[in-house]
Amino acid sequence: MTEATAVAPQKKPLGRAPEGYTLRDAKPDDDAKLRHLMNVPIPSRGVQLSFEREPSYFAAQDVMFEHRVSAVIAEDATGDIVATFGNGWRQCFINGVAQPMRYSSDLRVAVKARGLKLVKYLTNEMQRQMETAPHFTQTIVFDDNEAARVALRSGKAGMPPYYDGGLIKTLTLTGFKRKQPRVPSGTYRMRMATAQDAKAMTEFVASMAQHFNGLPCYQFEELLNGTAYYRGLKISDFVLAYKGEQLVGLVGLWDQKSFKQTRITDYERKIGLARPFYNAWARVSGGLHLPKKGGLIRYHVLHSLLCHPHQLDLHDALIREAWRISVDRGVRAISYTLSEFDPRLTMNDDYKGELLTGLYGYFSFKGDPTVDFDREKIPYLECGRI
Repeated sequence: MTEATAVAPQKKPLGRAPEGYTLRDAKPDDDAKLRHLMNVPIPSRGVQLSFEREPSYFAAQDVMFEHRVSAVIAEDATGDIVATFGNGWRQCFINGVAQPMRYSSDLRVAVKARGLKLVKYLTNEMQRQMETAPHFTQTIVFDDNEAARVALRSGKAGMPPYYDGGLIKTLTLTGFKRKQPRVPSGTYRMRMATAQDAKAMTEFVASMAQHFNGLPCYQFEELLNGTAYYRGLKISDFVLAYKGEQLVGLVGLWDQKSFKQTRITDYERKIGLARPFYNAWARVSGGLHLPKKGGLIRYHVLHSLLCHPHQLDLHDALIREAWRISVDRGVRAISYTLSEFDPRLTMNDDYKGELLTGLYGYFSFKGDPTVDFDREKIPYLECGRI
């Protein structure tokens, strides 16, 4: 594989903000105010969800980016942060080449500032950032965020030029419709990884770049060194699959609750009343457990769920092994994301759980970046880093 590196960002003055407000880079002292802005509950399917970043906003951002870039708009009179977004980058394989790829995330505007058209000012800041390579940024919006989807595709509300990449499906798996695996027992040998496997795991991920675009350039030796990009992961959280002596599959179980949480802050009345009965049914039939009001949803995120994209039996075996280990650890839900163009997506028909559809694409001020992408390669989305 060849490798490209990011150009060191040049320090340029940030753009303008409305009178009485300041647009600037996020700084460590902003952490508590950013968490307050991020933790505001949003409605979804009859519940109020808070996507929290406790105990540190920046610690949660560190797993999304290898190079963090965040901007805020602050109210001069109060010092309150009323808008923010992240646009950092990480090394990913694109057309088999390791290069920096931006990801636009955590766009938030405080309720009290939603008449100020602050997204326009953040868009200007994004354009300023992307004058330096990487010149485009990936973004993801899920279906339950209807306002963002409409704004994204219409270009209204000050949004930057957007180029569609297709649909994604995030499954929070809670059981199996098909009880028997697709592959006979013993076809693949599976075991937990050890420190001695780090180099082979890094090489295996690089080999998967022949099939996938946007695959992060994981360096598992850095995981052993405790790099923040791998916060919450240990080498023993990974399962290796072998066919004979050849490493053919990989998956990790990522418990992110130490830095990122999904909390149900409230239920619609009818859902709240039905919750105890639903949970009794879920225990028997394989549904997602709903915690009490104020409780956290517990799940493992699957990290680097990788095998040859047409080895569906191996994909199924990896999913079932990850599920078995997750249940052994007391968590009966695992979550992962696949592109609509990924052949492995068809295997979701064998599984029970909650499916969330979204769209992904790219912001760019220099034209459609995907015209240079190899269309034979499948878009890769890492659930725990979006």
